[in-house]
Formats: sequence, structure tokens, C-alpha cells
Amino acid sequence: MKFLTRAVYFLSAIATIVISFSLIIAIARDPYSRGNKMFHDRTMNFLQQTKSSSLSYESSTRVPHLKFGDSMLTPPLFNNVEGDNKSKPIKFFWGIMSTLSDKDKIQRSVIRQTYLSYYKNSDSPHRICSYNAYRANIAVREECEMIYAFVVGGDDTDDAPKDLVDEAPNRSPLTIEHPSVSVDGEEDDLVYLNIKENQFEGKMQSYFKWVHTLIADRTLSVDYIAKVDSDTILFPPQWFSFVESDLLPAPYNRRIYGGILLDRLECGGLRKWHCRQMVNLNYMSGQMYFMTPDLAAFIVSDGYGAEVRQRNQYFTEDLTIGNFVHSYPHGPIHQVVITEEYSLWEHGDTLKDPINFLRRWDEVKDSWNLEPLSDETVDTHTYGDIGTDDNIKEDYARFSEERWKLRALLDELYRDIFVIEHKGWSKLCGYVRKINLP
Repeated sequence: MKFLTRAVYFLSAIATIVISFSLIIAIARDPYSRGNKMFHDRTMNFLQQTKSSSLSYESSTRVPHLKFGDSMLTPPLFNNVEGDNKSKPIKFFWGIMSTLSDKDKIQRSVIRQTYLSYYKNSDSPHRICSYNAYRANIAVREECEMIYAFVVGGDDTDDAPKDLVDEAPNRSPLTIEHPSVSVDGEEDDLVYLNIKENQFEGKMQSYFKWVHTLIADRTLSVDYIAKVDSDTILFPPQWFSFVESDLLPAPYNRRIYGGILLDRLECGGLRKWHCRQMVNLNYMSGQMYFMTPDLAAFIVSDGYGAEVRQRNQYFTEDLTIGNFVHSYPHGPIHQVVITEEYSLWEHGDTLKDPINFLRRWDEVKDSWNLEPLSDETVDTHTYGDIGTDDNIKEDYARFSEERWKLRALLDELYRDIFVIEHKGWSKLCGYVRKINLP
């Protein structure tokens, strides 16, 4: 018995020593993680010092010293300057991530009725417009500063790819038509990517690939490309004020990456393996981030390489995109760090509920001063209906009631297991990854 007790003590001591040395080595090799708060504290001090403006530009990567005659190749400039000196507004492409579920359909209707239609009854009714309206009418194209689309995975077949980034250019179309689009124009602001719906395995890369292709083909002319969650509620007056005062227009919009900054400590530090594998010291939160077209062109380019892209891809899409951006080798990345005090938008789980989304919108919209519509009547329907629904609360109440019926529960279980990227297995793998030791 004494022998067994001594053996247990001995093994425990050995294990303690091994774990201690492992922690020391991990901390030494990963000085910006939870094992060393220096970088996190420096980041927090930096954000505290910028409270007055709550926004800053900073270069996040170092440029290697170049000798005279060396070339620093960069992708071609894509901007909205077409040979004239006329000042034009900064334009965004606003990709709102969604799915084809019944709940997300209601959420899309809520978003259309709130911030997407904020300027509809103003002197600038097309300041925010759908991509289809942008394409269909030159007047909308000139006035629109935020071209939006709801982005979904449109191919639900078993062998559908989850991303199209590394395919040959002419192998598959990036988007597909979907039979659920009705002839009366309802939901005509959806873009159906030619991929299986997924959150972490390629949807965002495919989205940036699609927008980049539109810009390269000169079908679309924008200065920035944004990815937005459907539970993010934008405050349009603050947003456009920020864009006009703080963002660089073309042709100066180069290598810019912006959003709510997260560093390794906030990611998870030593506790999470993927946080220790970050390419840089931070990335932008997935609630809303944006980048310039040259960065989008790089992260979906053949030159980036499928092998490197796969190595930098993890089960967190915002960290993955951050890794791609910070791999850019041809110049410093200029980060636009936006703090929450800047109040450009709000984001959170409570806003996944359409009723809470509407309630929060009603609370904040009256605090803004919007110029009233002029005496001249503007017919916005001519340029495309955004598909509003006046019965949001009734629809959501019906959905909440029906989702608990036996048939709905069985259908959701089937979709979780067999349809939506084998979600049950993915969750299990996620839990296994979370317990990785340093």
C-alpha cells in the first residue's frame, strides 16, 4: 500500500513538473497570450488614450527593407474615380450574412424595415440601396453610398462545396439563381452563393471572392467591403458621419482593415489553440468588419495559395479572415480601430430576437435628426422594393409557436445532423478542441 501511495505521489510530482515546464515554454514562445498580459494591457491603454475620438489608424505589420530598384508588387487599384477630379462619396458594399431558415427570413424583414430604410423618406432616399437596385438604375447608382445584399449559401445538395475561392475561375459560377425568389420581387435583395451554407468553412471567403469579381469586372464600384452579422443593428447617421470624416477615399484607400479590435487575450490566449496560432496580434470582431478592395483581392487570389489559406483557417471566421489579411506581404496593414464608445452600431445575442431588434431601433432612432422630405414626392418603388413586412410581430409569434411542434422539432434535428454541415459532429469537434492544453 505504501508503495502505491509513493508511486502516486511520484507520478503527481512528475506531472506537476512537466505541466509547469510546458507552461513556461508556452509562455516564452507565445508572449502575447494569456500567459503574459503585456500586449493586452498595452492595447487597452491605447484604446483608453483614444477615447476622445474613439478611432485610430495604426500600421500592424512591418515592411521589410527594400533596396533601390526592388519591386513591391500590389494588386491594381479598384476605385470609383473614373478620370475626373469630381469629389464622390465613399461607397461601401454591405454584405449581411444570413441563411434560408424561417427565423432568418423574419430577421431580414426586420433589418429592411429599420436601418436599411432609414433614408427612404428623406431627400436622399437611395443613400442605402440593394445591389439589384444599384444595377438596375443609374440614378440609384450615383446616389447610393451603401450597397447591401443578404448573403446566403444557396446550394443544399450533399456534394456542394463550402467555398469557391481556390477553384479555377471558370469552373463554377460564384452565385446561382434560387427558385424561392418570387416574381413580385419579394426577397430580391438576396445573393445565393454557389456553396453549401456554413459559417466557418468558407462562406466569408466566397463572399469576398464574389464582391472582388464584381469590382474587377467593373460591375461594381466601391471603396470598402464590409461583412456584417444579422444581429448587428447599424445607426446610419453616426455611421455615415464616421465614413465621411475618418475614412480615406480612393485612391488613398489602400490596405485598410477596420472594426472592433480583439487581441489574443480576448480571443482566449493559452486556453484556446487557435488563438495561439494567430498570424498577427489581433483581428477584427465578426459583428462587423471591413477592408479595402486590394486586401479582398489578395485574400482570395491564387497567389495567396490554397495550402497557406488552409493552414491559417480555423473554426472562427473573424479570426480566419484576420489571419488572411495579416498575411499580406506587400505593405503595412492600416487598422481602423473602432471602440464601442463610438456608437456606430450595436451587436449581441438579444438582437437575434426580431422583437428586441425592433424595440431597440425604436429606442434609438428618435434621438437622431433627419432632414424631412422635401415637397417634391420621390417614388422609391420605381427603383426596386426592399420587401418590407408590416406583420413582423405576428410572423415571429407564429414562428415561435410552430417551432416547438413535433414535426418542426424532427425537421430541425434532421437538418442539424444531416443537412447543415453535420452540425452535431462539428459541435463535438469544437468541444474537443476547447480542451486543448498548451
